[in-house]
Amino acid sequence: MPTKLTKFFRGLFSMVYSMFKLLPQSLEKSFVPSRTLGFLSKIFLTIIIMAAGFPYVQQLLRKPLDEVTGIILTTFGAIAGLSAVCYTAVPFYKQEQKETTLYAGEKFLHSCLMIIQTLFLKFGVDRLPEWDFLKNSGWLNHVQWFADFILVVFGIVAIILAYAGFFDLNSLLWKRYEITREKRHSKAMQEIRKSP
Repeated sequence: MPTKLTKFFRGLFSMVYSMFKLLPQSLEKSFVPSRTLGFLSKIFLTIIIMAAGFPYVQQLLRKPLDEVTGIILTTFGAIAGLSAVCYTAVPFYKQEQKETTLYAGEKFLHSCLMIIQTLFLKFGVDRLPEWDFLKNSGWLNHVQWFADFILVVFGIVAIILAYAGFFDLNSLLWKRYEITREKRHSKAMQEIRKSP
């Protein structure tokens, strides 16, 4: 026959157990407002990509190939990795999420192709003054200007494509985070209500 003290400790234990079971979901729900963080993440994503992207294109124009090759290849590797992650994740999502993830992967892949074209074009631009038929004609400045213009266009298109992939993937992940968090929180609340 349980005594009053035993009942008291069982009730106390049940209450503490319920609190600790719900604590991670409650803290996450209280301190991580997903809509606000998602909104801020998208704004800062835009600012960061634009703030980093345009100086990246400027460096392509101003510096020689050997100084920008590392930046170009690092950028290519990071964006190619994101493309691979997107393509790998596609089978695990529902139809609408598959389309968004596939779209993001395609944008990352397309950005990688533009980056590779930019690298090849930069190689050609740096070698233009060495070509005898251009060096001895008055066309060198015109060809140089046109090649630089195309280099800038390719670089900006690569940035825009990467941004499109980032934006859609980021939006999808924040949406999934909110849905998953709500499911986990309601499941934990149901378990607590069931507990004695």
